Amino acid sequence: ASVYSATQTNTIFALSSGNLPKVCEAIQKAFPKVELVVAADNDEAGIKAAKASGRPYATPKKQGYDWNDVFVEEGEEAVREGLKGARLPTPMFTHVADIEMKPPAWLIQGMLEKEALTMCFGSPGAGKTFAVLDMALSIAAGKDWHGKDVEQGLVLYIAGEGHAGFARRIAAWSQTHDVNLADVPFYKSNSAVIVNDEASATELHQELQRMANAVGKPKLIVLDTLARTMIGDENSSERVGEYIKALDDVKSEYGCTILIVHHTGHSNKDRARGSSVMYGALDAEFKVGQWGDLKILIENTKMKDAEEPEPMAFLKVTVPLTTPNGLETSSLALEYTPDKPRSKKDPEFIRQVILDQIKSVDEFGEAPRADLKEAVGLELECSQRTANRHIKKLIDEGVLALRGGCVVVA
Repeated sequence: ASVYSATQTNTIFALSSGNLPKVCEAIQKAFPKVELVVAADNDEAGIKAAKASGRPYATPKKQGYDWNDVFVEEGEEAVREGLKGARLPTPMFTHVADIEMKPPAWLIQGMLEKEALTMCFGSPGAGKTFAVLDMALSIAAGKDWHGKDVEQGLVLYIAGEGHAGFARRIAAWSQTHDVNLADVPFYKSNSAVIVNDEASATELHQELQRMANAVGKPKLIVLDTLARTMIGDENSSERVGEYIKALDDVKSEYGCTILIVHHTGHSNKDRARGSSVMYGALDAEFKVGQWGDLKILIENTKMKDAEEPEPMAFLKVTVPLTTPNGLETSSLALEYTPDKPRSKKDPEFIRQVILDQIKSVDEFGEAPRADLKEAVGLELECSQRTANRHIKKLIDEGVLALRGGCVVVA
């Protein structure tokens, strides 16, 4: 009765879940042109019966609910919208000859794949939010991302922190790229959403459905940050698994890419902190690192099904702004630079660092070996033992020489 009231569509009561597949078969046999949709209960028996029917089906979002529960709690509109999401059950297996080979499909060419679970991580203050915002606004505006083609679409940005500076950041981007934000399908949340909390997740699904009906399905959903959108210990594989499952449900339903912003580990700055279950579930991952005072570097750390993109460097450019009431302020925008930091494992770079450090100690090219080891270790971010090995290699090659306790340029 609730389904009929909400849809005004011919509705058949199957009496029980066990009887439902038989009813579907009988109705389809009698009326071959009728398109049946199953309004199933969200429980084990209901879902099993819906799948067995072989017809498109939809269930309420909440576990244990039927469509009358939705009608009572949320009204007719919620039932109508929920049933619009009906889809055929996915078969468990596909024959190898029927598996279609497709090239990667991109939101940002070679960088951000469509319908992917992706992460961008970095240390606090490294510039990861600027980098993610730069990508997200480019997608929403349909503007190439620093020379890379984008597929334009709706972007939803779930911000758990940094609300105060958000308006300035997007204004700086708008001014830098000469884009009118009024024409850009980009929406920011007014508060964090706890993805792996049932009540919060239900509210998110309802809002996503409302947005999909009003302005279309999202192409990209950003979660900034993982810590502010997840309940529980991020080191717990169980909690992280719940979080991933909730995101996979959203990604599957809306066919969108999800981009998570996260922090580095406490001791290891080359990986995102928390359970390794997250890394295993990702389709792609990027690290944003500070390079000097005014540059950042975006490096790919995982690309599951495509070629890894080259690192990209950006200048942080200060953009002067004026508020609506005439006050002067500013924010930052990113400007691509072809410069790249040299690898600290590159022999030529190591050699130059050692020679530079000797000259910084003594302009005539002589430095105490102990002081040189310490300076080179700091510059190359390695142990003094490794630094000493690099120095000894140059001594053996005749580039440097020992004079008492000092190292000199030969």
